[in-house]
Amino acid sequence: LQGWKIHISSTNKDSSRILKKVVGVCIENSTPFKFICDSFLLGIVSDKHWPRGSSNKFITIYPSDEESFKKIINQLYEELKGFNGPYILSDKRYKDCKVLYYRYGGIISQDFLNHKGYKIPYLKSPKGDLIPDFRSPFYFLPDWVNDPFEDSTEKIENSSSNELTLNNGRYDVLEALSFSNSGGVYLAYDRTYRRKVIIKEARPYTVTTSFDNTDSVYLLKREWRNLNLLKDFKVAP
Repeated sequence: LQGWKIHISSTNKDSSRILKKVVGVCIENSTPFKFICDSFLLGIVSDKHWPRGSSNKFITIYPSDEESFKKIINQLYEELKGFNGPYILSDKRYKDCKVLYYRYGGIISQDFLNHKGYKIPYLKSPKGDLIPDFRSPFYFLPDWVNDPFEDSTEKIENSSSNELTLNNGRYDVLEALSFSNSGGVYLAYDRTYRRKVIIKEARPYTVTTSFDNTDSVYLLKREWRNLNLLKDFKVAP
């Protein structure tokens, strides 16, 4: 009903090669999987407005147990470690492979109705408690589950300060104004010019298309170029 799942991200230009490699590993291990069926739909799930908790998941693999999960994800690492792709926000990256991710969640759908009549997917704890299985845009691990790779994956250092800075301390990020799959928009303080500024984020390999190799980073640079062309007319930031 629930357990470790593996997710693979991809750009459109690499999707066929990645799919062939992943299919080989899944067939060798007799492991079920599903994948986005064409490049148009793959572009949609990496789009700016796609929900961040479910975005960029090109392939989903369902290992039968934890031992199978560890074996398969290690095999996939050897096959995929040379590829680049968008970060899957709901998951944890495996080692340094930029297209290989994992999370603990529901495998066979289990739902309950909330007070508004919506179906909410859930996980069941060893004590029988029902825990909502939300696809949040950050990695979440139920408190009864241990990450089998916690010593070998990149750890996030806990800072004693709540300050968030960018560009070697030039900008103090004050608050987030909005989020999308391609990145956030933030209010910050510029220490160099001593004024508040707006900072836009571009997540690499998101908002890709099937007909060229552009992504959100390219689009943000183009926006910057166009705003500079308009700056003397004082009609845009």
